[in-house]
Amino acid sequence: MQTAHPRLTGPWLPAVVALIALIPFGTVSDFGRNLLTTLIAVSFLIATLRLAVTVGPSHTPSHIFRFSTPIVVLTLPSYVALQAAAVATVGFSAGPAGEVYQSAAYLAVLAAYFLLAQSAISAPKDVRLLLGVLAGLGALEASYGVLNLISGNETLLGWPREYYPRSATGTLISRNHFAYLMEMLLPVTAAFAVVFAAGARRRARGRRSDESEESARRILISTLMILCGMGLLFARSRMGLISFGAAAVTVMILNRILAPANAGGGGRGPSSRTLNLGVGAFAIVATLMIGSDAILERFVSLDEDLRSGRLPIWHATFKMFADAPLLGHGWGTYEGLLPGYRPHPVGNYFDHAHSEYLEVLAEAGVFGFSILVGMLYMFARRLQRVLQKPLSELQRTVISFLALAVISVVYHSAADFGLRVPGVALTFLLVLALFCQVTENPALLDDSDSLSASDENRRRRARSA
Repeated sequence: MQTAHPRLTGPWLPAVVALIALIPFGTVSDFGRNLLTTLIAVSFLIATLRLAVTVGPSHTPSHIFRFSTPIVVLTLPSYVALQAAAVATVGFSAGPAGEVYQSAAYLAVLAAYFLLAQSAISAPKDVRLLLGVLAGLGALEASYGVLNLISGNETLLGWPREYYPRSATGTLISRNHFAYLMEMLLPVTAAFAVVFAAGARRRARGRRSDESEESARRILISTLMILCGMGLLFARSRMGLISFGAAAVTVMILNRILAPANAGGGGRGPSSRTLNLGVGAFAIVATLMIGSDAILERFVSLDEDLRSGRLPIWHATFKMFADAPLLGHGWGTYEGLLPGYRPHPVGNYFDHAHSEYLEVLAEAGVFGFSILVGMLYMFARRLQRVLQKPLSELQRTVISFLALAVISVVYHSAADFGLRVPGVALTFLLVLALFCQVTENPALLDDSDSLSASDENRRRRARSA
């Protein structure tokens, strides 16, 4: 039977794609990225064809962009496609043309994945499923990274580790990119814990609950949070810890300022506060037991690392931007052009600017950077509008955790390039899709219909017995 609002795909497809993207070192190799790009493109094409058969070709675009306007999703890929066309016709950039062509295709695929993820979230069960999958993914990544660190294992998926010793990196090469993951998945796991706790309370009201079963589930979810917290700590990423803390403060301040005075459920409930305090205390104790010297050591060497690493790279990036301030040199050309702006490199080899915003300025110019600023403004405006609503305690808490995940990545990107790693970028887009859907329709966090149906089924079974 045809549904009123057919969607492109179910929630398992974007979840599985994100998992596949993370396993092979975040899919940083050209072969892996091309394979992943093909997988998403084919999935989107098949989903679009199926939708066209269901609703008709004329109605297909409106269903694809039912949750997002085309200008929001397609502006950046379209701009890079114009750069690629300019490279092919007038050769406006001295950078490698092939990188611009590949970047245009890659950004288009990321947009397609975001549309797939948004379409997959249309019911409360979809939200719960994706929150649970992301929480499990974070726990697996954190477990692998922390266990490798504790055991002294300096191999990564069987390959000798060349970089970032004495750090947890999960299945990724860089501790900073692993910190991106933990910054996102720790608050997502907390959101999953809050949703689960609300469901447990509803189940308890509808029937006599099995306390041992509920306790076991709480312990399991708390363990997932502890693992993600330890993963973030032992990634030893200075910017990761600073960004996460700054994002947490930002969300708390926004809630304090924007929440309506008569919002009865605007604050965080005692049960979730107790859970988070307990989990945080346990993570701190575990950190002290395993050892915090390596974490503190990273902050002691901050000044030296800036002078020998990021500051010279940022200076070279500004010179690159000054040569093409309006249109940039072409997306993806940074690595190829950097040697010309840094003739006497010192220290480590750099292939990125270690600042997403500076790299966008160099590659896309003021026009491309304005697109990025516009996206950040739309996110901030959406967050402002939803926090001003009289949300329930559950809705406000979950939305705040999802906002914390997004804002932490936004802050971290000022000093790193984790979103250039496909595995990290796809995870971020999945979290962002969740944020967009639940802020557009906070009722997705409630499950009153399914609960009423289950209560009615129980009543029928009781009467028949």
